[in-house]
Amino acid sequence: MANMNTVSVSTKKLTKRDYFAMIKAVLPETAEGYDSMIAFIDHEVELLDAKRGSLKKPTAKQEANKKLMDAVLVVMERLDRPATITEILTEGKEELAEITSNQKMNAMLIKLREAGLVKSTHVKKVAYFELGNEHEDGEEVTEG
Repeated sequence: MANMNTVSVSTKKLTKRDYFAMIKAVLPETAEGYDSMIAFIDHEVELLDAKRGSLKKPTAKQEANKKLMDAVLVVMERLDRPATITEILTEGKEELAEITSNQKMNAMLIKLREAGLVKSTHVKKVAYFELGNEHEDGEEVTEG
């Protein structure tokens, strides 16, 4: 039996960018047309970067949700106390008219909490939300 050496195989799938980087690294500077090949590789990488940049543009729905989250913050500032989702929706009837369910409001509050703009406390299994960063004092507070 032949001595079989095992080679560690990477599980990462190589991308076009990875292939271009590898080609650029092994391409000898003395190769005929080196400058044009490097220019081609750089151009292709620029196209990949442009494609990636266009994919990061927020959708219309994300833009609308951003405006709603800003409105939620305004309503919470007006309340100036910890409040339940229902209390926030009741206080902001006009500004938050597009939020038609507690579930959608909860999703907005989760995003705001992840951004560090809202903190939540739980008292007897009821969630109260207020402005502030819950990580200032530690983790989420639960009472009762």
